[in-house]
Amino acid sequence: MESHTGARKRSSQTVVKAGDFVFLSTDKITKHYNIGRRMEFTAFDSVGKWEIHSCTHVSTQQKRAVKIYDKVDLAAAERKQLFKEIVNLKSVDHPNIPKLIEMFDDIKRYYVVFEDIRDCKELFEVILDKQHFKESDALLLVKQLLSCLNVLHQKNIIIRDLRPEKILWEKVDANHQQIKLIDFSSASIHRKENRVDGAEFMNFSHYTAPEILDGRFTAKCDIWSTGVIAYILLGGQPPFRGNNNKKIAKSIKQRKLDFDGAEWKHISQEAKDFIDYLLTLDEDARPSAKEAMEHPWIMKAQEIQ
Repeated sequence: MESHTGARKRSSQTVVKAGDFVFLSTDKITKHYNIGRRMEFTAFDSVGKWEIHSCTHVSTQQKRAVKIYDKVDLAAAERKQLFKEIVNLKSVDHPNIPKLIEMFDDIKRYYVVFEDIRDCKELFEVILDKQHFKESDALLLVKQLLSCLNVLHQKNIIIRDLRPEKILWEKVDANHQQIKLIDFSSASIHRKENRVDGAEFMNFSHYTAPEILDGRFTAKCDIWSTGVIAYILLGGQPPFRGNNNKKIAKSIKQRKLDFDGAEWKHISQEAKDFIDYLLTLDEDARPSAKEAMEHPWIMKAQEIQ
């Protein structure tokens, strides 16, 4: 599948187009799919507990993936959140966002079927393994992420809680890597300004934008999170740290960036300027995804693809 990194299309994959999306089915999923092994993506999100299995379409033998939710774990509000996530996914067609294909509903579970991701790993786990990425690799991954956000924000979809646990990473070949943004459970429809409810204050992280700590957000919160992710990809640790939530929040609000460590010695000034640009405290002055993609560091991706 062609990605914004210039990754080569693999003949073993069938490209799923937005027009292939279908509506909710009450058929037994086993009439249409053979469900295989559980992948190493099992998590809790704002919808509830889920796990992902590989699956094979019975008639076409196409390899796909299915995200499974147990209904017993879902309160009414969480079911509503799940269907909001489906609506968001159905509206998006982007090479770095897994294509939603169909959804099944039986007595015990919901099954959300989308394109094959069996060769992917969580970006968070890859960061732990690698510690940090080569600048050229980080550049291409960040460009892909900004491309995703540009499309989502144009459709007024805000991730709000963007972090590496919501991103899959795949090594396409020796020279190409790509990401897939997989979790839209916290996504919100953009208004001029959105308010954060009390429960969301309990879920903030190293990637949380400072305005969320003040109880509000716009699409610019995803740009801040992207700046934090870029910093971690290059430097191996978050820019704003603390041993408890209160200290992390204080560090975010103080916004003291450190590029003095040994790991930053060989990182270009353009990359540092880019991170500084995305981590602008004033959200009005912070760039949009489109503006961030026009930064000189991101434009260098054309030279290395």
